[in-house]
Amino acid sequence: MAYRPLGNLRLRRVVESIWTADVDFFFKDTTPEDWAPHLDWLCPDALDRETWRLKMPMQSYVIQTPHHNIMVDTCVGAHKELPQYPEWHRNDHARFVTALNAHGLTFEDIDFVMCTHLHTDHTGWNTRLEDGRWVPTFPNARYIFSKKEYEHWAGVDNYIYRSNVLPVVEAGRAELVQNDFALDDHVWLEPSPGHTPDHVCVHARSQGEHAIITGDLFHSPIQFVKPHWHNAIDWDKDQGAATRLKFMETHADTDALICTIHFPLPSAGFFRRKGDGFAFDYDTVDW
Repeated sequence: MAYRPLGNLRLRRVVESIWTADVDFFFKDTTPEDWAPHLDWLCPDALDRETWRLKMPMQSYVIQTPHHNIMVDTCVGAHKELPQYPEWHRNDHARFVTALNAHGLTFEDIDFVMCTHLHTDHTGWNTRLEDGRWVPTFPNARYIFSKKEYEHWAGVDNYIYRSNVLPVVEAGRAELVQNDFALDDHVWLEPSPGHTPDHVCVHARSQGEHAIITGDLFHSPIQFVKPHWHNAIDWDKDQGAATRLKFMETHADTDALICTIHFPLPSAGFFRRKGDGFAFDYDTVDW
């Protein structure tokens, strides 16, 4: 299966599903009139104007270095009890396993799992059901969690923490790190708070080529035009908007390949300055 070369690294995409969600679920403070000037370029790939629903991939990235296979974010997962999300509730999401295997990888091949934050759709495959209990999906992997992010969710009694995070910690597979942690010379974290208390982006660099996996710093392409439009479930909306704007100002017109989780496929591209704002040029490499 195709991959994206990055120096002597390889980036691989593992797509679990293409989810749809009401615009009002994410951007409840906006109106159809706010969106109207942008429909021509958002539709049909990012937004269905007939159903007024966003189209959002659920996907992971795998960074392959000369030494490790590193999975970044782990989608929704299999057999999770999520009645508030009917499309996800108890879904086996077999497409994820098929996609991973198509890259020649199995669960056992993953050496590290790095979670940009600890929400439902970024931690699901951290664990799987085995004999009625949740166990780490990737038995040989160390799971990298921001210590601050972990401590926040550990203090909140919720199903996602109990099913997707705590079993990894109890199995002794978790490493709680600072938000500027560097795994090696190729891969490191950058703090990007706002969506959650200690959301991080994951950087990869090799031989002068650079990519950044942005987690939920962005949910829709509308946010590179309207960075102040915030997700309804952002932990700190003002901080999230400031982080988005600073990120784009830093990386616009550079060679940094921005790998989003939820933008329409191919989901990756480059920020460019356009007038007083920004544009996103999708990557032309077929991967």
